[in-house]
Amino acid sequence: MSVPTSASLLRLVIHSAALAIPVLFAFNAYSEPTVTVISPKGGATGGSPVFYEAFATSPGCDKGIAAMRIYSAPGVDAFDVDGAHIETFIPLSPGDYSTTVQAWDNCGGVGKTAVPLTVSDKAGVSVYLPTQGAAYWPVHVAASAESPECSAGISAIRIYAAPGVSPYTIDANKLDAYVTLPPGNHNLTVQAWDNCGNVFKYPLAESVFSSSDAYLYASGTGSIAEIEINSDGSLRNPNGSALRRNSLPNRRRSLPWTQEGGLFMRHRMPASTDSRSIEATALW
Repeated sequence: MSVPTSASLLRLVIHSAALAIPVLFAFNAYSEPTVTVISPKGGATGGSPVFYEAFATSPGCDKGIAAMRIYSAPGVDAFDVDGAHIETFIPLSPGDYSTTVQAWDNCGGVGKTAVPLTVSDKAGVSVYLPTQGAAYWPVHVAASAESPECSAGISAIRIYAAPGVSPYTIDANKLDAYVTLPPGNHNLTVQAWDNCGNVFKYPLAESVFSSSDAYLYASGTGSIAEIEINSDGSLRNPNGSALRRNSLPNRRRSLPWTQEGGLFMRHRMPASTDSRSIEATALW
């Protein structure tokens, strides 16, 4: 027997040869988890690796979201995380895909969103974020690059905020960074180099607006992390119980953290520190 989610009462009438007995069953209304996919957009075409970012909510479950998973095809698990936020690059061969982002809550509910896409085999830069012509700062930039004819692969990717002005570079074929830009109109360029001497560029016109937020941003080894600030001043990993891969260095170091509005702090952490338990130690 299936229970309609839009009704809280189900009236069943049981008939027998000599007797009809109305039986009333009461059910609590329950809403399945909702999965919102930020990237990639359904029906998009881009290069590999493909950048995925999504979050899940479950208002009907006070225990929250348990886990999320990306399926690159029905039954094919590409990536999963214990938490309500997923952010990663998935390497996919050229072709058409029927991918799905699925979430489970801690009340037994399951929600999913289909994300059909086409993976291109053309050399160049694919920018997955930002997806609009306007964004609040810091601007989330996620891009990948490929050069199929160069067997040595991609050497580096760089963001230019203006000609000759580069706020971020990474020696890899993918880039996921938050770039602080002053409010106004910007002509960005995401540029990549392969190891065969080729250069690829993706121009990106973006209008940037300022707004207050509740995040700290930290630069680590080849990545930038975004950590939520709780009301008591402690920090929380938005991935829940799972540390985002490569989001923080895995060895002892002192990290400079910057908050929107110009506040700075430095935090020292041992190699075993999990970003779920990071707390600021000093402000200046």
